[in-house]
Amino acid sequence: MAVIFDDAVPDPRDTLLLGLADSSGVLNEVLTPEGRRKAQSRISQVVALEEISRSVAAVEASVRSTLAAAASARSW
Repeated sequence: MAVIFDDAVPDPRDTLLLGLADSSGVLNEVLTPEGRRKAQSRISQVVALEEISRSVAAVEASVRSTLAAAASARSW
């Protein structure tokens, strides 16, 4: 939380964990909607620091899109 709210300098471990927590939705469980809104810019900045975090986010988005398409196809 210090990395998000106190602008602490993140180490690579913090960056990776924040990227995973963001892409998996864990941050939505630990932050209030207002806290998430206030922190979104910083979260995006930190996640962008690490290539792996960006890759995880892209894969997560692809998986969600594929699952949504599959669910939509089943409803027909």
